[in-house]
Amino acid sequence: MASATVNDHADLVEKTTSDNANAQGEAGGKNGGELTDVEMEIIRQVEYYFSDENLPNDAHMLALTNGSENWPVNLGRITGFGRMRGYKPKSVVVEALKKSTFLEFTDKKHIRRRVPLAIKPNVEQDIVPGKNAPALAKARKVKQPQTAPSGSTLSNTGPGVLDPDQPWLTKGMLKETGFEEYYADPPVTPAQYEENQMLYSQDNVFTARIETAIQRYSSRRKFHQDTRYIFDAWMSYGGIESKPRQFTGRISQDELQTMDAGEIAAALATHHVASQVEHTNKWKVDFPGVAKGFLSSETILLRTGGSADNVANFTNVMSNFYRWLLQHDVCPEYTDQIKEALKVCKIANYELTSTVRLSSWLPDAYNRSCSAVSGGSHATLLQSEDDSENKWWAGTESTGIKKSDAEMLIVSAIILLGSDEHRNIIAKDRPKEVVKTSEQDLGLQVIGIETPDDALRTRFEEEKNLNKTIQPMGKMHCRQLNKNMTGFREGDETIYTFWIEEAILEYCFLGMKMQATVCENNIGCMWLDRIQSVNPSYFETVANGYYEKSQDAVLPHEWYRRQRKIKEQGYTRVSDMQAGSEEGEAVQQGAEEEAVPTDDSDIPSCTFVDHRDTGGEDQVLDVADAVDKVKLDG
Repeated sequence: MASATVNDHADLVEKTTSDNANAQGEAGGKNGGELTDVEMEIIRQVEYYFSDENLPNDAHMLALTNGSENWPVNLGRITGFGRMRGYKPKSVVVEALKKSTFLEFTDKKHIRRRVPLAIKPNVEQDIVPGKNAPALAKARKVKQPQTAPSGSTLSNTGPGVLDPDQPWLTKGMLKETGFEEYYADPPVTPAQYEENQMLYSQDNVFTARIETAIQRYSSRRKFHQDTRYIFDAWMSYGGIESKPRQFTGRISQDELQTMDAGEIAAALATHHVASQVEHTNKWKVDFPGVAKGFLSSETILLRTGGSADNVANFTNVMSNFYRWLLQHDVCPEYTDQIKEALKVCKIANYELTSTVRLSSWLPDAYNRSCSAVSGGSHATLLQSEDDSENKWWAGTESTGIKKSDAEMLIVSAIILLGSDEHRNIIAKDRPKEVVKTSEQDLGLQVIGIETPDDALRTRFEEEKNLNKTIQPMGKMHCRQLNKNMTGFREGDETIYTFWIEEAILEYCFLGMKMQATVCENNIGCMWLDRIQSVNPSYFETVANGYYEKSQDAVLPHEWYRRQRKIKEQGYTRVSDMQAGSEEGEAVQQGAEEEAVPTDDSDIPSCTFVDHRDTGGEDQVLDVADAVDKVKLDG
């Protein structure tokens, strides 16, 4: 159960203002030459993030800049956006942004607008952990270690002990939250059991039960900023909105005295099933499906800045809620689903942590070299052969490569890892020019990993005497996935083999899924040109991540049929076809519905996921119909 509004601030609006265009032209002049196409793309993209057009409407960027306060933004956050991941190395982005007249560097790692935002924001800021959460820094209320109350002792590491090195932590912050690693809810008492039987009776529709469960769970947990952010984002992804019900007014103490537990839970609930979910049968209940879609590399990269250490926070919050649902028997018809979702969280603790790291490490040096030499997306890495001071590596960051160095790396890899046929291509045929011969955007799953043995590793070490940049490499074998990434593409048994540095290959695993651009050149080298995403083995494409509330599916199917006919035949003709007697309209409507079948793509399709178990048979129920049925059975 989670929700689906991911703030994708990486979408670039096609049009750019003439002011930005003029600014880029001036920047080129100031820096002694015209901007390259890549530099113009980078400047245009980043300036858009900070522009008057985007910033007032982008909750995430507002949080990073604090609007008119014009906070500097870490360049690492900007390069982590989806539209910016293709520009590597990071130094290419730095050099391009130095030529912007709209932005400025405050130091080597932070940028901001030259002129602060003067327009009032249209949206509220997101909560970005570590950025706009000054509460911990301001709450310096307790500066001395807490002493144990008389007659009791406090553990040096347990809850309630203040750390002298962190004087800003207050007593309230150190209270048990319910999210501790070894925390266990107290056993259900007989009175609570009777109350649960009333609140979570299967005579109640699932939407009412889950809303009550979320409210009661939230009241028994102490949410800090990070855990609240994760919980609300997850709920939103699964079709649960987190805001008070409107037009209900404030509840007085006298009114509370007259309510039972169920009525109080409903009145105080801040999470409820979204209207676009409740009034359509396009959504279904699928606990593991939502977990598989939400626990992805994209979620961590977009919502936490890409730190793999945050994965455990996400899985802990989700597992904690799943266990609470099981303990209180909220929805016994979905027990198997909840247990499967718990398994997904357990797998994510290892696999998702690795895939988040791999998202920034791939493609590696060898794959970038193939791309640069063959005219791929990394061709901008190539440096002039005349500039002897330019180096491929500056510390640990790739800054570019000479064509001769890239070619030497490729040849060394072919000699050590290639087949006899592959070696003959460079030894005998010796093509004058290396060119890209194919390019495909594929969904791939790892089916095999070959790490170098001791003998091969020794040969790599010997090769370093000639080529200092080469690292021991192994092989990663993949097969193509279907559109939804739920299984292999039917009838396609092609195996794609990629050569990957051993240090990176150690983090890869069987079942890992990728969205990547795969290229091949005329000397038989296949490489990963661009990586769109790297995800765990359980990952599946779920429509929740692409759903927008404006796609409300509450309109009748007839409306979509009519829109389709207007698109195909024109408005005038459709209006003429509907004119005439009621009998003629009915006859013609039947004929037209046969002639123009409804296309599923015309109707918004989103997976919340409500299978109600009715008589042992799974069927999709309209939630509104279910509510009416309960009222009638009443």
